[in-house]
Amino acid sequence: MRGIQKPLTLISGFLLMAAMTVCQPVDIRKGPAHKKIILDAVMYHLHTNHYAPKPIDNNYSQAVWSNFLHYLDSNHILFLHSDLNKLPPPRQSIDEQLKTGSSAFFDAVMEIYASRITEVQQLYPEILSSGLQLEKKESFVPGSRRQPFPSGTEERKDAWRKMLKYDFLKKYIAAKQAKGKNSTAIHTLPASLEAGIKT
Repeated sequence: MRGIQKPLTLISGFLLMAAMTVCQPVDIRKGPAHKKIILDAVMYHLHTNHYAPKPIDNNYSQAVWSNFLHYLDSNHILFLHSDLNKLPPPRQSIDEQLKTGSSAFFDAVMEIYASRITEVQQLYPEILSSGLQLEKKESFVPGSRRQPFPSGTEERKDAWRKMLKYDFLKKYIAAKQAKGKNSTAIHTLPASLEAGIKT
């Protein structure tokens, strides 16, 4: 086992360095010419290098529309339902935009995304300070596509509370299960809960 650990570590390190190099922050303010070059390159590789190329048509447009939003907001707790109406219609036009080098859809999404990120950065400290309502019985399903986007800011705030509660309880249960197993997980919880687990 020890003989393969070093090569695996080297490979993991190489992949991490590669990911850090490729996944640099994207400046969405770049000019249209810069974006068109990127889109042209993407389209070229979709047509020539993809292992299972699909036709760039209305069905493809619909899939890009829904998958891109879900990728950015998989828990549906960032975008508001009203944001969807602000995106360039129709959904089936994305294929035409790609073919002409237009990034109108992606620009519109990222502008809203940046705005919503700023809002929720100010939101979650408020939720944590007011409490997660741990005693309330409710459900939260992470990554569900069936969950509609919040209709307004209050509904979004409650969705964030549920997600934070879900994450907190996951850590709590893990710490509870790790009791007596010399795990450090228990020490990541607040002192009040940590004391409750140890007793």
